[in-house]
Amino acid sequence: MRREKIGPAATVSSLAFKARGQQGSGLVGLHLRSSLIVGEVALAVVLVVSAGLLTSSLWRLTQADPGFRPGQTVTAQIYPPQQQGATGQDRTATIALYDELLRRARALPGVAAVAAANTEPLSGKIPILPVEMEGHPITPGGPVALLWAGAVTPDYFRTLRIPLLAGREFTEADGENSAKVALVSAATARQFWPRENPIGKYIRVVWGQERRIVVGVVGDVRQFNLAGKTPSYINGAFYMPYPQSIGLDRRLPTAMTLILRTAANAPQLAGDLRRLVAGVTPNAPVSEIRAMDATVAASTSSSRSLTWLFISFGAVALILAAIGAYGVVSYSTSQRTYEMGVRVALGATRANIFGLVLGQSLRLVLTGLALGIAASLALTRLMTGFLYGVTATDPLTFLAVSLLLIITGLLAGYFPARRAARVDPMVALRSE
Repeated sequence: MRREKIGPAATVSSLAFKARGQQGSGLVGLHLRSSLIVGEVALAVVLVVSAGLLTSSLWRLTQADPGFRPGQTVTAQIYPPQQQGATGQDRTATIALYDELLRRARALPGVAAVAAANTEPLSGKIPILPVEMEGHPITPGGPVALLWAGAVTPDYFRTLRIPLLAGREFTEADGENSAKVALVSAATARQFWPRENPIGKYIRVVWGQERRIVVGVVGDVRQFNLAGKTPSYINGAFYMPYPQSIGLDRRLPTAMTLILRTAANAPQLAGDLRRLVAGVTPNAPVSEIRAMDATVAASTSSSRSLTWLFISFGAVALILAAIGAYGVVSYSTSQRTYEMGVRVALGATRANIFGLVLGQSLRLVLTGLALGIAASLALTRLMTGFLYGVTATDPLTFLAVSLLLIITGLLAGYFPARRAARVDPMVALRSE
């Protein structure tokens, strides 16, 4: 059948048909639905960008170097009964108690190294001491340096495989009555003695006159959390040999963490450890026996929970936006069936019709995407405290989310566009 040429009059008539098809409350309802979909897309962008930033942050956090090697390492909290004094004879007795515990622990099957410390890394505990650092005298009314203060036994660094960067580690000779010594972290040495050799410098606890000589520098350890975000009032970290150590209460720390590195998996280690402690001091509770790998995993639990929360909300919002865009475009296309027929009669190809409908879906998504990116740039700055290794305006995350939303818009408009492109113009014109 030969198609007749349609002149200007027919064009005017087709425009009239188009206007008639879009009259009334249907057009108002369509605009309202479109506005809601734009809002849904904008909300989805904010949630998906947040989820993307948190996911990237979590991945970087799990790859962070904590400064020690947690593999095949087990910790246990020991609470000896001599917790009231820790001075004089009680102090000497407590030191002897831990010496005996460590001696017996080394003999346990599968134990490669053992040490004790007043707290283990990533525990969230912050034992601190106010100190004076050589070259940084305390002035009246001036600030006092607060350092994280570790009380450790000689094998502590070997057990956790914390690297020695300069000088020496503690030895059994660094006893209660020996010359007072200390080790500092690399960051502390850089902060207080930049471009100087820290070996031989002194650290003095503010209420005492005795100086502790720095005999070594060790690698930085993330003591507070895996992100390395230590409270701002902490100015550094140093270690004391356990027999020479004191706490903020000016006493020897008595509740200690036993740290054991095993040569292989030792599932019976918890029972062996409890029996060992009971054999040395029957009234000492042993608690929180767990692998250091579990401690590292627990340090990311809050970040992991928040990330999954945003991923869930973002996925739901994205699905709702896709369904909404599909519904609006599909409904709009069904209302414009007569118009499509006229367009085909006027010479429009199936590709023209397909692009027309697909473009409607993309316009909805791109409008929502623009609004969502603007809102994300403002709102994600509030998440800075939850991010690690990624900025709140990370361009790769925004680019990935933009591509995801564009793909969503294409998928939402594809099926209505394909259906519209297959409209038979004769059927469409008769439907009116």
